[in-house]
Amino acid sequence: MNTDPNIDQALLAKWKKNIIPNAAAEKLKGNSSGASNFNTQPKPVHINLTEDEFCEQYKPEECPDGSLYVQRHYDDPEDHKELLKAQNEHKIWTVVECDGKWSACNWPAYVNRLYYLITTKPYNPNHVICVNLE
Repeated sequence: MNTDPNIDQALLAKWKKNIIPNAAAEKLKGNSSGASNFNTQPKPVHINLTEDEFCEQYKPEECPDGSLYVQRHYDDPEDHKELLKAQNEHKIWTVVECDGKWSACNWPAYVNRLYYLITTKPYNPNHVICVNLE
């Protein structure tokens, strides 16, 4: 038995008694990952939107003249502050370019990233959303 004083022995015993056998039982039933006891997050919902649908539902920041969206970059101190705030509120979108096509996604993409957008309305964090900006 583990006698580390930093570990709650009662909790460890309960975990060994309940969680480990349940995961093994799930594996025997055909759920090879045994994840049903560990993963309580709902499965993400995948959504594709047009640019018009995106603008209507999430209201991205616009430039004062209304011609383009406000482009945000992490290397600008003011943008960085606004992006961190928006990320915690589920309002940050990444604009990416792949094979000559531009799209916006509601996760922090790093590969092919062009800039970030901030919307006035938040997205559901259980949704994976792609917006075609063509």
